[in-house]
Amino acid sequence: MKKIIYLLLFIGFTSCSSNKARNDAASTADSIRVSDSTAALAAEAAAVEAAGGSNASNASSKGNVSNNWDYSSDEDEMSGKKSYYASCTSKNMVEFSFPYDGGSDLTIIIRKHSKYGHDICFKISKGQFNSDIDGESLLARFDKGSIKRFSCSTSADGSADVLFIDNYRLFLKNLRKSKTCKIQCAFYQGGDQTFSFDTGGLKWNH
Repeated sequence: MKKIIYLLLFIGFTSCSSNKARNDAASTADSIRVSDSTAALAAEAAAVEAAGGSNASNASSKGNVSNNWDYSSDEDEMSGKKSYYASCTSKNMVEFSFPYDGGSDLTIIIRKHSKYGHDICFKISKGQFNSDIDGESLLARFDKGSIKRFSCSTSADGSADVLFIDNYRLFLKNLRKSKTCKIQCAFYQGGDQTFSFDTGGLKWNH
């Protein structure tokens, strides 16, 4: 009888030990999972913070006056001659109706083309200049100077999103001396719109 009692006690003790071991193992596994998850979140947060720091640095560099203008060039495959460009995009965007909704900015492009020579044009990112612009004018104000009118022409290929200044030399002369510029021009079903530019630091020797 005593043997039977001892056997039952031994079985009960063994069962309790086994359950405790399983519980300890499960608790350890849960702790590992929590630790891994916390480490992953910390790594992700560090990556986001690093990206934010990088963006802040880039924004500071972009604010430098010498970086108001972007410069590029390309080469004609047939003649081997190069064309040169300088461009400055407006600080603000304007809103047009569908299908040009979503915000549009304006870019000033100075160009020395291998075939067409020197010119200055404006390109709207989304929208159309007024088709009656030929023979008319746009308004420009450099720094805090007086408002000036410049006659314009549309693109020879009929592109409605590009507009050319007729008096290249006069407009360029004003750009070289300016730090800021405001341009007002007319758009198809959009009326007169004004764009502001930071134009300081232009380097154009072509």
